[in-house]
Amino acid sequence: MNLLQAMSRWSIFKIVAGMLLLLNFSGCSRSGDEVAMAANGNTSSKNLKWPSPVTCPKLGEIDPIALFAALPDRSGSHLENTDTTQLLKQELIGQVKRLVPGTQVFIHFISGQTYSNRETVIQDVIPFAPTANQCQVNNPFDPREISRCKAFEEQQKAQWACVEAAQSRIIQAINHINPDAAHNTDIVGGFLLVDELFRAYGQVEKILWVASDFQDNVRMPLPSNLRGYQGATVILRTTFEGDPQPLRDEVQIWEERIMRWGGSVQSLPLGVPLPPTAAGHIRTETGKKGSDRIVTD
Repeated sequence: MNLLQAMSRWSIFKIVAGMLLLLNFSGCSRSGDEVAMAANGNTSSKNLKWPSPVTCPKLGEIDPIALFAALPDRSGSHLENTDTTQLLKQELIGQVKRLVPGTQVFIHFISGQTYSNRETVIQDVIPFAPTANQCQVNNPFDPREISRCKAFEEQQKAQWACVEAAQSRIIQAINHINPDAAHNTDIVGGFLLVDELFRAYGQVEKILWVASDFQDNVRMPLPSNLRGYQGATVILRTTFEGDPQPLRDEVQIWEERIMRWGGSVQSLPLGVPLPPTAAGHIRTETGKKGSDRIVTD
């Protein structure tokens, strides 16, 4: 009797061990269907955790993949021209609409005291867009899978809403720009300030947009090399009045400096359409940085 009981216990032990071994090989590995779904950008609902509530990130809460800095000039008589002010706003808004999610935005006035945080008018960030993965329901009769996928889709919508809200917030702030005219113009201070910003973030996409008549009458000392402009794209938008030749010469000096610092540059009068290589310097595809760069002639 004791022998029979021992044999029965040993049989049960072997059956349980075999079941555990089978589960180990079948349950802990991904099926061929799951691997294929992952390769196609689809995520099985069985592998999804319940999505967390979405909170739109603020400035300083993400590591940006791109920086967009703008230096509109509020000095001189050109701001008295309403058309010039509107052109300035329109182009700034156009630049913001082309920015990729994950871009930090910095807009700062050129004045007689440009190298001062008092002239900063906009500091914001466009958060990252959601991933392109889609949730796939394997069993349409399993309410848990359906609920997980629905929550995943709602999370993605909320993340896109954060992107759109940031863009709208920045555009609204640009539309409300209405500065008083400054008495002096400090171009060098603006380039120094943006250099510090660019150097603080290292190897990211860097774009500087400047709109000015470039009549610098402050003449701050300028170092021979500003390392932050290495690999940066710089767009110079001129707002000349009167005899433009001396001002063109000044712009050419800035072009040579920027190229010497390792950046690329394009200069055109404000209101003249930018060429495709300049206008498309950042694309709006989800999670991608722009590859089109401005190439100097």
